[in-house]
This record gives sequence, C-alpha cells and structure tokens, in this order.
Amino acid sequence: PAPRTSKRATGPFSPRGGMTRSGEAPPRLGMHPLRVLSAATALNRRAVLATAAAAYAGVFAAFIFVETPGLGLGHFLYIPICLVALVTNEMLGALAGVFAAGLYLLAIELTPRVPATTAITSATGIRLVTYTVVGTLIGFYASRNRQLVERLRDNAGRDFLTGLGNARAFDEALARNCASGKPFALIL
Repeated sequence: PAPRTSKRATGPFSPRGGMTRSGEAPPRLGMHPLRVLSAATALNRRAVLATAAAAYAGVFAAFIFVETPGLGLGHFLYIPICLVALVTNEMLGALAGVFAAGLYLLAIELTPRVPATTAITSATGIRLVTYTVVGTLIGFYASRNRQLVERLRDNAGRDFLTGLGNARAFDEALARNCASGKPFALIL
C-alpha cells in the first residue's frame, strides 16, 4: 500500500488531543463527538441519570431507617456515582462523588442509631476521596471510550488514504435523507 503521510496537527494541542495519526480523516468542523447524540442516546442518558437519582434517594432512605454502626449501607452510594460517571464525564463523576459524600454525612447526622460524633472523622474524609476518585476514573474512561467509538465510526465512513467519505458514508447519508421525507437532490 501507499505510505501514509499527513500534514495535519499531531501535537498534544491538536483538535483531537494529540491522537491524530497519519492517514486519519480530519476532524469535522463544528462537531464535537460528545455533542453528536442521537435521540435514543440522549433518552438513555436521561434514564440512567434518573436511575442514579433514585439510587441516591433509596440509599439515603435505607441509611436513615436501617443503618446501624458497622452495617455499611454507605457503600451502596458507589452505585449512583458509577451511573452518573458512566453517562457523563470525569468532572461530573467527581461531583457525583462529592455529592455522595455530603449525602453520607447528612445521613449520619439524621440517623438516630449512629452516633453523630462519627460524622466528621478521618473515615469520612477517606470516603470523600474514594467516592470522588471512583467517579473521576469511571467518568474519564467512559468519556474516553465514547470519543474512541465516535472516532471509529468516523474512520469507518472515510477512505483511509484520501479522507473522503466512502460507500458506507454515502449509504448512511442517503438513508437519512430518504427517511427524513424531505425532498433532496442526488447528483452523481
């Protein structure tokens, strides 16, 4: 095959964050991969966030009504943290961890069976750190995975040598235009 050459930016501050290699298609202008969501994906994201909110509420209520020293219901707060991080990014994953730590602290204060003196301790600080780190890491890897999948979809629709759309991209665009029901022109 012909050697791959490219004059596109490949540094750490290139449009693709330093991940552009020779032979890849140039990024589409004005389209960020995370903003290109189908209606189904956006609906799924809202459903997962609603599930995470219900999980926060459920764990909080269970903590208030059931928790006794040593039972460890606070560990179930990792579930909504992971759910939020999986459908967002590292920043919102970290915020989900901070929120969970605050919710845990509030639940300790409101639970009559758990002494309030255990609220502000080094264990609560450790819980804040672990909740935040877990949310950040899962958010980072989930966000990175979405970016890579978008790159893979983009590369699958382009010729690796020229960067122009291939037959797959043509078929997808034609199917979208046909499904929209709006008139369009096809010039070959």
